[in-house]
Amino acid sequence: MCYTGGPRCYSDAKKALSKAKSDYEGNPTPEKEEALADAKKDYILTPEVIEQIREKDPERAERLQDRYDKKLEGA
Repeated sequence: MCYTGGPRCYSDAKKALSKAKSDYEGNPTPEKEEALADAKKDYILTPEVIEQIREKDPERAERLQDRYDKKLEGA
């Protein structure tokens, strides 16, 4: 696991998203819905996903990159 308080690495974020999605689909609650939304945010803020988005929407990718960089500074 490479989560150190800053942004998650892609593999960790993908696993967390998968687990949150599975938990939510198994028993939807407001808490699990919030956890799923947080997992999606962490997943989107990984360098790999930002690069995928950059190909389709460079402006959005730049905004995400700025958020990612700010999270790195706070780590």
